[in-house]
Amino acid sequence: MDARLVITRRDEANQLETVELVHEVLISSWGRLSHWVDDSREFRSWQDNLEEDIKRWKLANRDDGALLRGVRLVEAEEKLRQYGEVVTAGERAFIGASVALHEKEAQEREQQRQEQEQQRQERERLQQRNLRVLAVSFVVAMVLGLFGWWQWGEAKKQEETAKQQTVVAEKNAKEARQQAKIAFASKLDAQAILATKTPDAFNGYFDRALLLASQAFKEQSNVETQGTLLRIVSSVDRNQHKIMAYLHHSEGVTSVAFSPDGKMLASGSEDKTIILWEVATQKPIGSPLQGHSDSVWSVAFSPDGKTLASGSEDKTIILWEVATQKPIGSPLQGHSGTVKSVAFSADGKTLASGSETIKNVFFSADGKRLASDSADKAVILWDVKTHQPLGLPLQGHSWDVTSVAFSTDSKMLASGSRDKTVRLWDVAIQQPIGSPLQEHVDDVNSIAFSADGKMLASGSADKTVILWDVKTHQPIGAPLRGHSYEVESVAFSVDGKTLASASRDKSIILWNVTTQKPIGSPLQGHSDYVNSVAFSADGKTLASGSADKTVILWDVKTHQLWEVATHQPLGSPLYGHSDYVNSVAFSADGKMLASGSWDKTIMLWDVKTHQPMGSPLQGHGEKVTSVAFSPDGKMLASGSWDKTIMLWDVKTHQPLGSPLQGHGEEVTSVAFSPDGKTLASGSKDNAVILWEIATQKQQGSPLQGHSGPVWSVAFSSDGKMLASGSEDDTVILWNVKTHQPLGSPLQGNRDRVMSVAFNADGKTLASGSWDKTIILWDIATHRPIGSPLQGHTDNVNSVAFSADGKTLASGSLDKTVILWDVKTHQSIGLPLQGHTDNVDSVAFSADGKMLASGSSDNTVILWDVDPQSWYQRACRIANRNFTQEEWQHYLPGAPYEKTCPQFPKGGGEQRLERSGEQRRRAGIYKNFQRITIEDKDVPPGMRVVHTPFGDRVVPDR
Repeated sequence: MDARLVITRRDEANQLETVELVHEVLISSWGRLSHWVDDSREFRSWQDNLEEDIKRWKLANRDDGALLRGVRLVEAEEKLRQYGEVVTAGERAFIGASVALHEKEAQEREQQRQEQEQQRQERERLQQRNLRVLAVSFVVAMVLGLFGWWQWGEAKKQEETAKQQTVVAEKNAKEARQQAKIAFASKLDAQAILATKTPDAFNGYFDRALLLASQAFKEQSNVETQGTLLRIVSSVDRNQHKIMAYLHHSEGVTSVAFSPDGKMLASGSEDKTIILWEVATQKPIGSPLQGHSDSVWSVAFSPDGKTLASGSEDKTIILWEVATQKPIGSPLQGHSGTVKSVAFSADGKTLASGSETIKNVFFSADGKRLASDSADKAVILWDVKTHQPLGLPLQGHSWDVTSVAFSTDSKMLASGSRDKTVRLWDVAIQQPIGSPLQEHVDDVNSIAFSADGKMLASGSADKTVILWDVKTHQPIGAPLRGHSYEVESVAFSVDGKTLASASRDKSIILWNVTTQKPIGSPLQGHSDYVNSVAFSADGKTLASGSADKTVILWDVKTHQLWEVATHQPLGSPLYGHSDYVNSVAFSADGKMLASGSWDKTIMLWDVKTHQPMGSPLQGHGEKVTSVAFSPDGKMLASGSWDKTIMLWDVKTHQPLGSPLQGHGEEVTSVAFSPDGKTLASGSKDNAVILWEIATQKQQGSPLQGHSGPVWSVAFSSDGKMLASGSEDDTVILWNVKTHQPLGSPLQGNRDRVMSVAFNADGKTLASGSWDKTIILWDIATHRPIGSPLQGHTDNVNSVAFSADGKTLASGSLDKTVILWDVKTHQSIGLPLQGHTDNVDSVAFSADGKMLASGSSDNTVILWDVDPQSWYQRACRIANRNFTQEEWQHYLPGAPYEKTCPQFPKGGGEQRLERSGEQRRRAGIYKNFQRITIEDKDVPPGMRVVHTPFGDRVVPDR
């Protein structure tokens, strides 16, 4: 301290001395201090969250409902125990108030129980007294007659009083049982959440978590139990593709390839090296292969697995002896640009290479030829033995060659290019076969033959994959759409049934080649472009290389079994648009969904089959920004950046009359009145126009009041009021009849209001804003109801109420959808994740069981938002009931019952007939039910408890 490296201060309020750093070099040089800083970071994060809780408590006038409960309270007590000396007085008071409330409620429950016991004893005494009175009355009646009748009348009065007291007691007991059920469900909820905090979501604890959440939901269906159920089921959905391992380079990974026997994986990188990995152990085999002077863009094994070829930005190809990890001779030189692709022929004697001014290299099936592609617009065939070119370069492309691939019989070579085409070559005569394959509208980045050679896949910068019939040179079906950015790599499984596509959207999609539909949700694990994918020879493992410097090994078999087990993920994507989906809307009967896109079209979807209904509706000359069905479902309205609104006949898919013209700028939103006679439209011209549907004419003058673009309009359920949200950060409520504002604008959002929606009863309005929040407004008072709903990490684009008004959905630029309980203002479970880009629109079906979301990733996702369905899904995934031991552990004293009615008691698996795939899937969970957890794998604040049926993680109290 004499050197003034640190200074001390004393806080007179809490009598604590603190130390402050004078020079930041202490952080890096003083090891113990660094440890202190690291050790307290997690505590400070928790403390920041606690301060936010305290602010909300104070804003709510210290309402008990804002105090900590359940798992949050347990965590706070633990932090107070560990870090008591640095917890502020305000925080202590808040935690103390929470503990006091918890103890007070426990005392009240105990007092209520004692009062009920006293009432029961009193009732028994009354009943016994009545019996004695009746007996005496009978004797006296025999003797005294009239006096006996009088006594009997008194007894009847007392009996009625006793009955009334019994009714009251039973009512009180019922209320007590209800409170006990709520408390019991909350306890199960907390245990379910703790069960998911074990190291591996696919171990035995996860099916226990599913069962605990299901039992809690059965006991009491409320926002807490529904949220936990959704949290766990959606967590399973997100982890359906099991990541086996992460392998690391020091720079971006550009190419991956399995050896023919599947025991080895090669990865090429921008760090100029190739690493050989042992797949079984996920460990490197020897040191990285070094020889290139620039980024390695492509790697390929020869058919016998003895030779590896690599193409590089240094314009060369190197052949490596796999056994010794040494180069075979000198590099192959001939390209004038980056070697983008290499490929061996089936006999291994020829290598083809393509260049980009080499990225991909491939051996022929015989291993005698190597192909490489190049940005010098040519493909070169090389004699693997002599390292010399075979003839002249294959020329025909008008731009860089990005990818080459041999057919299985090595008689044909395919090349993809930035000229947007694929060419097929006769290897023997080195001449093109027919005309180029032309369907893509942007660079072709990757091509791959199926194992039988009958099909070719091409991935493109136009975000699509096309399957080609090699014999006819024609596309097989429509392009496969699902990625939101360029497709960088495609690969077939050995059996040809599955195709993998990797994209710059950081995801991989597995496609069913027969149906040309995605298999489940995209594989998400990379944090940057995915540059390359490859299947192992047995088809069980997929490798992906990414610009995030990693290789991920995926358990594809788990994914395939998962598809059988769950049938549909929580969110099912609809593919069809080629640009952002900006608006979605359900028809009133819930059978049809409309989606409007920046590709200038509207698509109508069959909700049951998830298939398009006919061709897209085309008529707008610019981006479609909004769609809305009329209440009878016969008409659809669409707004566009072409400044017009179009009305469509849903049955014929044809326009009804000419476009409605009246706005001076882009139309941003359209909405029908409940009676279907009026249409409202909002625009960037700051105005709202009301249209008479029958005449397709404007009703009076535009509604003027906003000082910025109007982004959203919505009618109240009685049609008498219209709300408009604007870039001026306000919401205006309009009298539809007079066209005048109802009071002053609603001011509360701190940035543009992108979406407004009325609750079904017309008493509440929701506004979603780019300030990342949603405000619920009381229509009668024009004031916010409680605090803003906070949960999104980026701008809110869309809000929608369910038909019963109990649930609100919000979509955001953070790529998620959040479900909110309107009554409590709490989010239901974790955000729904499935989109790879902004969520631009959300809409509930009429029955409230399904939610649609449109996204800038060009897709629509249909979400299952029915809690009863989540319960059924959880049971289906768990595939069993609690064992007797588990039941006694988690629900001591409660009568043993089935959590999932379709399965037998005792934790046994379903005894109904199942397919082999389903039986194998059941084994996945069975194998993980008895596990051992090591202390090092336990999260902070938790500890391991060893039980007869396996280890479990509990709070360290």
